[in-house]
Amino acid sequence: MKHNYLGALHIHSTYSDGSKDVDFIVKQAAKAGLKWIILTDHNTLKPMIHEGYQYGVCVIAGTEITPRYSNHLLAFGIKEEISEEIGERNYIEEVHKQNGICFVAHPDESIHRENKQKPLRWEDWSIDTFDGLEIWNYLTDWTDNYSIKKSKMLQYFNRHKISKGPTKNVLAWWDRLNNSKSDIVPAIGGLDAHSFRIGRHGFLVKISDYYDFFNALNNIVYLNEPLSNNFEKAKEQILCAFKNANCSLINRKISPKINYEFYVDNKEKKTYQGEIAMIGRYSKIIAKLPKKATLRLIKDGVLIYENETKILEFDKLDIGKYRIEVYHKNIPWIFSNPIKVIEE
Repeated sequence: MKHNYLGALHIHSTYSDGSKDVDFIVKQAAKAGLKWIILTDHNTLKPMIHEGYQYGVCVIAGTEITPRYSNHLLAFGIKEEISEEIGERNYIEEVHKQNGICFVAHPDESIHRENKQKPLRWEDWSIDTFDGLEIWNYLTDWTDNYSIKKSKMLQYFNRHKISKGPTKNVLAWWDRLNNSKSDIVPAIGGLDAHSFRIGRHGFLVKISDYYDFFNALNNIVYLNEPLSNNFEKAKEQILCAFKNANCSLINRKISPKINYEFYVDNKEKKTYQGEIAMIGRYSKIIAKLPKKATLRLIKDGVLIYENETKILEFDKLDIGKYRIEVYHKNIPWIFSNPIKVIEE
């Protein structure tokens, strides 16, 4: 049996350009029912002084290595700050020298925005030495779809309904990476939470606040043992789950329930995201959703099944990497990490 823990990452505080301090942020995370968060202020590890359990939340500090215009990288599990000026290949290498893990941040921000916010993209998609991709960045999603030609208030009140989820380009890149490597290349979802305001004619509106974001895009980590009460052990468990792709992305604006399932079942064993399953006589992929939605099964980047359903049982397994995407009324809901299937 797996132990599931809901949390959020890619969060900025007053240590960089966030609007609230760490204590406030952790309280909001606890209020939202999160069990862990990862702070990622720009080019600093100062939030490490807040690491530990606070208000029942496991608080981990990483960083977002942030060159001025492009090539941002989320780094977790490092103890020394890394200069953003040394170039992306070098700071990926520096993360690994510190036994950390790193994920490309918001790699595919739109160059066709209807607003003046400059896209911050990952420029060289031939690089593959990072550990994984932030395939869905919630703030990027909103910013890409925010138009200065439309009502600010209307877009604010509909901000979660206009979400598009990961772009086709970044999903294709993720699949290519998984097709080119034996190991599973993990994906994560980041909030990029800052909590800032927009205004017009002297009227200010929060377009996002921390509590609101914490009730939106989350990550679920799947552990073989309960999350430890010892912080250092718990931190290791969570970061290992990300490194090994034992995690999934879920949009809680669709449903507060997180009890969806995705695994390979061969009657003797259930194999979950980030793990390796062997094809047996009775092997099948199982997916179960809390409510009916459009469920897509993707093998090695190719769509092999799509239906409006709550339950999937797929028994035509072949070797490859399988993942699911789920949309509810065209709004992105769930993105799993792959399960690798091999021959006995």
